[in-house]
Amino acid sequence: MANNKLLFHLQEDLALHIEWINSVGASGKQLILDDQSFEGIDLSGRDLREAVLTGIRFDNANFYGADLSRANLCASSFKAADLRNANLTKCELDEALLENANLVSSTAARASFYEARLSQADFSNADLRGTFFAKANLSGVDFSGSDLSNANLEGAKLRGIKLKGAKGINTIKASWVDIGNDEQPEILSGDDLFIWLDSLAC
Repeated sequence: MANNKLLFHLQEDLALHIEWINSVGASGKQLILDDQSFEGIDLSGRDLREAVLTGIRFDNANFYGADLSRANLCASSFKAADLRNANLTKCELDEALLENANLVSSTAARASFYEARLSQADFSNADLRGTFFAKANLSGVDFSGSDLSNANLEGAKLRGIKLKGAKGINTIKASWVDIGNDEQPEILSGDDLFIWLDSLAC
């Protein structure tokens, strides 16, 4: 949990970041933080566009409706965080941890989750058009009702995923995925892969 002094300085930094955004960089200061802990913080509805928040611990944090578009969140942790209705468009989340995160109705079009760990996350009804999930751990992820048009799932772990009602399945980019577990991988490729994906989406 972040201490009061750290939270106070963060509020100041957020105000300067808003000024930086509104002035198109002419004044204020871009929010750039690394390797800190803000577990459980409430940043719902905040404008965090283009912020650099790498290696930050945001476990159990509230980002409901926040705008994180084009933010760099690589290697940060969002375990069990609330990201419902958040805007993650073109966000960088490579190697991030999002196990059990709630991303229902979020917009993450063209975001990158390369090698991210997202097991049991909920992306139901999310906009995931062109999202990059290559080599990510998506075990148990709920994609029900989401739009996966042109999403990249190359080499992703897909054991136990839910795809009921998902759109754009036939446009997904992947030559192979792993539907097994760590002890016993099970590779699906080619036509078998898309037959399997289609069966889950029905």
